[in-house]
Amino acid sequence: MDSRTRLRRLGQLNLADHIEVSTGRKLWSVQHKIATAISVPHSRVAVPSCNASGKTHLAGRIALAFFDAYTPGTPCEHCGGPCRGSKVIATSSKYEHLRDNLFAELRMAYSAMRDNGVVPSGRLLDVELRLDDGPDHFIIGQAADKAEGMQGYHAAHKLILGDEATAITDDVALGVTRLMSAGDARLLLIFNPTTADTYAYTMTKASNVEVIKITSYDTPFFTGEAMPAGANLTSQRFLDDLEAAGMGPGSYEWETSVEANFWDQGEDTLIPVPWVDRSITAPQILGLRQIGVDLATYGDNENVIAFREGNDLVEVRGFPANRQDVFWQTEVMKAVLDFDPHFLVYDADGVGAGVLGYAEQVGRHMPEGGQVIPFRGAGQAGDRYYNSRSAWWWNLRRRFEFGHIRLVTPVDHKARTQLSIPKYSITAQGKIKVETKAEMKKRGENSPDRADAIMYAFAMSEELEQPFMPKPDLVTSYFGVSDHSEDAMWRRAHNMKESPAKELNPVTGTDDYY
Repeated sequence: MDSRTRLRRLGQLNLADHIEVSTGRKLWSVQHKIATAISVPHSRVAVPSCNASGKTHLAGRIALAFFDAYTPGTPCEHCGGPCRGSKVIATSSKYEHLRDNLFAELRMAYSAMRDNGVVPSGRLLDVELRLDDGPDHFIIGQAADKAEGMQGYHAAHKLILGDEATAITDDVALGVTRLMSAGDARLLLIFNPTTADTYAYTMTKASNVEVIKITSYDTPFFTGEAMPAGANLTSQRFLDDLEAAGMGPGSYEWETSVEANFWDQGEDTLIPVPWVDRSITAPQILGLRQIGVDLATYGDNENVIAFREGNDLVEVRGFPANRQDVFWQTEVMKAVLDFDPHFLVYDADGVGAGVLGYAEQVGRHMPEGGQVIPFRGAGQAGDRYYNSRSAWWWNLRRRFEFGHIRLVTPVDHKARTQLSIPKYSITAQGKIKVETKAEMKKRGENSPDRADAIMYAFAMSEELEQPFMPKPDLVTSYFGVSDHSEDAMWRRAHNMKESPAKELNPVTGTDDYY
């Protein structure tokens, strides 16, 4: 097998690898993730992007890599022999946009491949928006305003590339859907999000579409990855200019151009962004010290430790996913020794189900009467909430709503964004249900690890009025852990009953007197 065939076969497995080998330029992490996602046959990928994210630059390279990988005659597992060809149909609302942006990037990618000794088959036309290698193998730019403009393209492998997909009309969307009806048809939508009344927004809600956002914080200036030569990408200066113009966090411009969010602050948003932002000016109320810990062992998720004192969110520390024994014996232990918390609440579901021994070891270093409390989200929490996770998240919502939480500056922007990710609904039984992480993932959101840790940090001693729930006699009966305080051990030794609780918190089942 010669080197060109090997490269094409590599592209059939992963377009990201093909791009890096053929152009000689490394993709940064979120670009690699997007190109890998669209490498899967029949994939649908939507990419909401911040301003100056390099999305069109990436789209041009993906189009060319797909075109080259599925060159007719190349051995192809999907075709069961020689490849029967491929077509890339790029669409946008305006011809000028395709000509000046997407096809300009495609031409630069073509030159980069040629300079690197890799020459795609076919001829890149000067006048038409077309890379032509015959009737079964081409890339075409189709500025369609009717469904008919998106018909008649049949191929063993198709990539439909919607550039600035928020401008795609319903009629064109119908044509795109028809194109996806047969063969290995893939859909890549790239766009700057605007409002929720667009085709792009609708597609991000579809269960069969993978959503991968490019926020400003995913670009090289903020991630520290190598900045491509000549790149015109977003930077801190752009963010500073937005804030100086009164378009900072919580504004339409910031949400769409920096956070890559649709402007969709609907009634189902659990904690709206403006609530988070105004918490910076909330009054300080000193009180108990508490640590919240969210856990992760693999992937892009984080281990997170959140520190709370009174109503202050003092700090949020994020760490790469890691072995839990290492994380607890190093970072969690250090946090306990430094902060001397009264309580430590950690995620005991999933990964956390196996860390009880490490948690108990850390607990021995807490102040007298301090407790390590495992959080189990599936537990019952009275008649108003679907489960304990919903109840505790609702408690956090009420803190933000009524000014019972203060974010200490500088604000952790990743935490700020994640706090507004969860949505809620009312079940048929009238219970408040906060969506699960799996449901968030279907919407294209990553796991809100930092926000979860903040929720754990504020899970005790709620001052806000809550609905009634059955009152357990012991902390043990609700949390599944023992009360190791001196008084509790003395009472057990003398076979005495716990004294009645004063004003039990309806969610945690403990009193609010420390």
